Amino acid sequence: MIISLMEDENNLFPEYQTKSEKPEVSKFNKIVKRIIIGFSILFLVFLLLSLLIIGFIITNFQFSGGGCDSEVKLVDDEVAELIGKDATGNFYLVGRTNSLDFPLLTQNYTHTDGFYQYYYLTKFRSDGVIEWSYFINESDITSINNIIFDDSNNIILSGTKRSGSVSPYTGILLKISTSAKLQWIYEFDNSRDDKLILGENNSIYLVYIDRNNDGENLVEDVYINYITSSGDLIWVKQYVDAQLNPKTDLYIDKSSNLIIYFIQKMS
Repeated sequence: MIISLMEDENNLFPEYQTKSEKPEVSKFNKIVKRIIIGFSILFLVFLLLSLLIIGFIITNFQFSGGGCDSEVKLVDDEVAELIGKDATGNFYLVGRTNSLDFPLLTQNYTHTDGFYQYYYLTKFRSDGVIEWSYFINESDITSINNIIFDDSNNIILSGTKRSGSVSPYTGILLKISTSAKLQWIYEFDNSRDDKLILGENNSIYLVYIDRNNDGENLVEDVYINYITSSGDLIWVKQYVDAQLNPKTDLYIDKSSNLIIYFIQKMS
């Protein structure tokens, strides 16, 4: 038995003889795999760097126009100023922003340039979900002082905007629909302490103080504007050299008459 094994020694452990040539092939396959993996990693790194560069370009240059000096440091800032609630429970937030990525949800807007602050109006449903946001007349608005709603829940705002006339600012009254459509703008003299109240048939009473230089004296006049629901002036009443009381509120009586408290100097 021992002799037969010795004679057949070439046939001992045949599995090692059949695999004697395979290690070189296996090593070659490993090298190829490593090369493929290396190129794949390089490609992914290149793709990631490309996306980062494109994102940087879009963020810093796409909205940097509109009179913003390249040397001016852009500050991403947002401020909320007013909030109102309509009859159906929706909330409307008024504020200003110069954010380059403010989340507007309508097509009625222009992106900020990062320099001027734009006034926005944002509608929240009663469950807190944002329905839309809207830039109010782009960058001309300098203040929004009041927000009220008519019987159809349209939004009525009063404030000021930049003006090219002798006075640097002009008072404005805006009506915006529940779907973020500007319906009309009514302009009036530069105002201070303007107040709004809804009248009969969705008419609007606008009360404000206008400052005038009468020679060496600064005269403040109280104006009452009665405006239709379509933005047309019905009448205006002026009270010369008068001033609204700081605690003044507007009231409508049962006969739709306006009740207002102000102080007028005696002549």
